[in-house]
Order: sequence, then structure tokens, then C-alpha cells
Amino acid sequence: MAKDMIAIKKVAIKDISPAKYNPRKISEEALAGLQSSLKEFGFVDPLIVNKRNNVLVGGHQRLKAAEKLGIKEVPVVYVDLDEAKEKALNIALNSEKISGEFDAQLLHELVNEIQADIPELLESLRIDDLLKDYKFEEEKLEPMQDDELSDMVKNSDLDFDGRLFFEIKRRGKLLAGLVEDKFENLVARKLIIDALTDEKDEDIIRRYKKFESQSK
Repeated sequence: MAKDMIAIKKVAIKDISPAKYNPRKISEEALAGLQSSLKEFGFVDPLIVNKRNNVLVGGHQRLKAAEKLGIKEVPVVYVDLDEAKEKALNIALNSEKISGEFDAQLLHELVNEIQADIPELLESLRIDDLLKDYKFEEEKLEPMQDDELSDMVKNSDLDFDGRLFFEIKRRGKLLAGLVEDKFENLVARKLIIDALTDEKDEDIIRRYKKFESQSK
């Protein structure tokens, strides 16, 4: 195996020693969200363990979540570090100062796309709570003209960008009035599919109000 290849090994949780010095902590709500992530996506992010002493360097919260779920073995990447570098890596792996940050507008656009397809994940993964830390006023986006919207819908083949989604959702809100988010997204998705066809938006709203009432 080449030296630059990283090996991932399955290791029994009982053979891993959490670092007593680890400064990170997690709330019960966040831990529950992490458990949901592990159940939904699996263990896609291996733990980091120092081979010299089997001390866990990175992934303490994932380890806690795995134990809560009754998982016996977890994926591990081993590093070979002295104690000082081990502690420095522990901090570096969790430091917000070197991990970047979300772009508020792009985050909201992405969440809206997820919400349209799998809204149940937003709550279980606490994505809704994340949005509270990244305020973004979608109303500040410049409204599109009908011909611009028409061109985007025709050319996008529904692989639409965030601005198109916001515009469709904005029109859905204007037509439907003050309605719950779930209904707004039904309207938005339907408007995207049927936008600017011979069927008027008001007819789409009427039919989807009926669909929504029958689905409850």
C-alpha cells in the first residue's frame, strides 16, 4: 500500500479510549440529531485514533452516538503522534477558525431544495435549528420578470438553482396567502413543474388545496 494511502479499519468500541482532555461537549438534543444522522447515512466519517496509545483524537461525539445506538464496531483511521501533536490535532479537527463557514443565502437555498424532497430530515438532523444561526431574507432577492422566469423553467429541465426556487416559492406564497410551510412547498414544486403553461396558477393552487386537505 502506498504511503499516502489512508487505511480505514473496523475497530471495536471497547478498544478505543476517549481523550480525557477533550474540550468538546454536546447537548442531548444535538446528540439525538447525530444519532439520526448515523441511522440515516451510516458511519461515513471515521474516527481518528492515535496508534501509540489507542486514544481517540477526533470523533468523540460520533463515538457517543454510536454507543447509544448499540454499535459495536466503528471505522477508524490511525495516526502516529506524540502527545503534544495529538492534542493539537484534537483542537484542529474541531476548530471553527480553520473549518470555514456557511454562506447564508446558499445554505437557505440548499435547505429549501432538501425540504421539497425529504422534509422529515430537516427536523431529525436539526437543520431547521442551524438556519436560525444564519439569517437570510429571501424577500431581498430581486423578483424575476415573467419572461426571465419562463426561460429559466424551460432551460433548466427542473435542475433549477436557488434563485429560481425562491421565485417560484414567492409566487406560491403570494397566491396561497399565509399557509404552512409544507403546503407552500407543495405549491412551489407544482408551480415549477407546471409554471407558465396554459393552466393558470390559481387553478394549480385550487387543486393543491384540495389535494392537501385530502392528504391530512
